[in-house]
Amino acid sequence: RRCTGSRSDPRGTEKGGWVMRELGLLRWGVIGVYSLSVAVLLFLVSSWETLESLLYVLAIGLWAISPVAALVLFRRESVVIAIGAIVIGLVGLYLYWRAFFGPDMDPQSALVLIILPLYQWIAAAVVVIASFLFSAIVKRAND
Repeated sequence: RRCTGSRSDPRGTEKGGWVMRELGLLRWGVIGVYSLSVAVLLFLVSSWETLESLLYVLAIGLWAISPVAALVLFRRESVVIAIGAIVIGLVGLYLYWRAFFGPDMDPQSALVLIILPLYQWIAAAVVVIASFLFSAIVKRAND
């Protein structure tokens, strides 16, 4: 039996199904909430005194949101990628909170803004590979 992506098929795995439409809204919500959260964090912990510091904070902010944004903007509509973006974003926000406001706070906490996105990029690559593998398994099961 093939997946149709209609209301009668709760899996909705084909493009254009209602699940994919809902995922589109969810994905934009993820990037919006994550970007806003990172912006608030940078506002609270950064210095905005000069134009150079403002440009530096902007560059760090773009670097910090880039892994989650890349997953959200990835043109493959997949439940695996949507869930991966949510999990990577939530874990990232938790680790930022621990570094700047939690019990692990220390003078070198700002390094998390450079290092954590590297790990998030690695996790994003794993999510994309898992999405392709999951898609191949579902396609093989439907054939």
